[in-house]
Amino acid sequence: MVEHVGFQLFVRNLQPLFELVTFNRVETDCIEIYHKEKQKVYEVLDKLPGKISITADMWAAKEDVDYLSLTAHFIDDDWQLKKKVLNFIMVDPSHTEDMLSEVIMAKYMLSEVIMASLIDWDIDRKLFSMTFDSSSTNDNIVCRIRDRLSHNRFLLCNGQLFDVCCAPNIIKLMVQDALEALSKVTHKIRDSFRYVRSSQATQEKFNGMVHLVSIDSQKCLCVDNSTRWKSTYFMLEAALVYKDAFSVLQEHDPIYTMYPSDIEWSRASAITGYLKLFVELIEWCQNSDTYLSSLALKMKSKFDEYWKKCSLGFAVAAILDPRFKMKLVEYYYPQIYGTSASDCIDIVSNCMKTLYNGHAICSPLDSHGQGLSCQVGGGGGGAI
Repeated sequence: MVEHVGFQLFVRNLQPLFELVTFNRVETDCIEIYHKEKQKVYEVLDKLPGKISITADMWAAKEDVDYLSLTAHFIDDDWQLKKKVLNFIMVDPSHTEDMLSEVIMAKYMLSEVIMASLIDWDIDRKLFSMTFDSSSTNDNIVCRIRDRLSHNRFLLCNGQLFDVCCAPNIIKLMVQDALEALSKVTHKIRDSFRYVRSSQATQEKFNGMVHLVSIDSQKCLCVDNSTRWKSTYFMLEAALVYKDAFSVLQEHDPIYTMYPSDIEWSRASAITGYLKLFVELIEWCQNSDTYLSSLALKMKSKFDEYWKKCSLGFAVAAILDPRFKMKLVEYYYPQIYGTSASDCIDIVSNCMKTLYNGHAICSPLDSHGQGLSCQVGGGGGGAI
């Protein structure tokens, strides 16, 4: 803009003596500001006594261009959780002869990009965990980075706590399974809402049906945004409230033909209830309706994969909470794992001892010869 002839003429008419900056000067100033701010963040991360966790997000743009965002999360000296965006990198996709080669190359390229960024910030030795969106490709990327860091002995517990799943992403995938199963009834409800709102006369007719069946609700018949599952949930919830009114409308309006069947209403009600309360998932797996039970099993498999990766970290967090400690794990693990609970408890116990010993070695007390004396051995459980 600063080099556009029209803009230069405009500024010259305002103040002939004003010296316009060039595009190159603006770019240089921006880069200079970036380097100054980057140095400040670098110094903060360099002085941190604790560990740093990383989140990686992929951003899709137009024309098949992807961006990788890396964010550091850490606790500062005031025990406040902080985060800093480290990099926002355009990822150039590799175009190879076959799909398999392309996937392999993409995994390798992304892991190398992330490692290069970690080394550039000099935090590869200070990492504790990494969170990536849940997918088989991203899981392999995290594994490559974890193996490389573990090989250099940079990770605590040999990287057992390094791979942390993104909980909101898992929930999103599970919700997508539910909404995909409801795609037919969702389409009918969408059309029903559009039909009622198509004219003032139809809206008034529907309001009469609502009054006739004594529905007392102010919920709006808003068509959802299909890219936002929350809005679809609210649409389904509203439809269930007005179900009887739609039933009467079908009987009195021959044009209205998109009314869902009784079994579709039943499944919509059940799945909408599930979306509101995830804890009923296990009961759903044993539902007599094979349609619902198969959906629940599909969703539960995603949660089981999430739990498999993150349960150890949750157990460590519970043990570090002075209200719970090891007793909480010893109480709940037999309910979760049954006969294999004892082995799972041993894994948690050994992980806690390894974490304690790792921190004891790095403790300032160790420089005075006291750190090693605090280590917990295989038979000692006092620290836990």
